[in-house]
Amino acid sequence: MRTFTDKNDQTFTLYAEVLEHILSGHPEIAEHLDLIDSTLKNPNFIYRSRIYENRFLYYRSYHKNLYSVVVVDISTKVIKTVYITDRIKKGELVWKKED
Repeated sequence: MRTFTDKNDQTFTLYAEVLEHILSGHPEIAEHLDLIDSTLKNPNFIYRSRIYENRFLYYRSYHKNLYSVVVVDISTKVIKTVYITDRIKKGELVWKKED
């Protein structure tokens, strides 16, 4: 179990079983676990999931047109998954970094 703090000083827990899921489903993250911390602390965008009301998706520019994404449950303060993507999922924009 590890904890991470976001830009608003909220603490989120990453449980070992969730980390196992992340590493098996998204092996590209294995060498970039530091992305969890940097994405939560310095996101470019935060979206609310359109499927799960209590989940926020933190997006941070990663490389060219790629984003690192950390999905958290804001009610339980648990990290649900982490991955890299080339697109932002539809949902409600909660916060955007000023240019």
